[in-house]
Amino acid sequence: MLGEEERSDEEGSFSKASIPKRIAVVLAGGLVNIIFGLLVYFILAISTGNYITTTIDTVLPDYGAEKAGIIQNDEIIKINNKKVRLRSDIDNIIQKSNGEDLVFTVKRNNEYKDIIVTPANEGNRLVIGVTFKIAENNFGNNLYYGFWDTIDFSTSIVENLKEMFSRES
Repeated sequence: MLGEEERSDEEGSFSKASIPKRIAVVLAGGLVNIIFGLLVYFILAISTGNYITTTIDTVLPDYGAEKAGIIQNDEIIKINNKKVRLRSDIDNIIQKSNGEDLVFTVKRNNEYKDIIVTPANEGNRLVIGVTFKIAENNFGNNLYYGFWDTIDFSTSIVENLKEMFSRES
């Protein structure tokens, strides 16, 4: 860009622009890089497929899900009134629960039910004892899961940056 590396007195050059305009140009460059990176991530995410749904495939015996009454084909919609879209949402909420009871809102036969599930401590992580179905590999599912995966990725970057700058020693 004219006037960026060496001072230029030509009209319209970077060095001739006001300071707020120069700041805007520099920030716009960084923003475009971030948007481009997220776009590439999204394209890769929708290309891979093989996403895991929030629909129960198997309920394992003697775990919290079975004891609470969760059954095969239940679709987990919310946990503690927080909407879940990806399996990672479910895993994160369970891990942050500290083993306390969780209220799962599940969709069963087009009806919504609230079920209280107590996670079990298995090793160093909390589990409820279910496996999830794999989403059908089609464009619509890949678009849906790729979009929410990209949102999840973007959010985690922002959260990690906030934590990096606010963590107490």
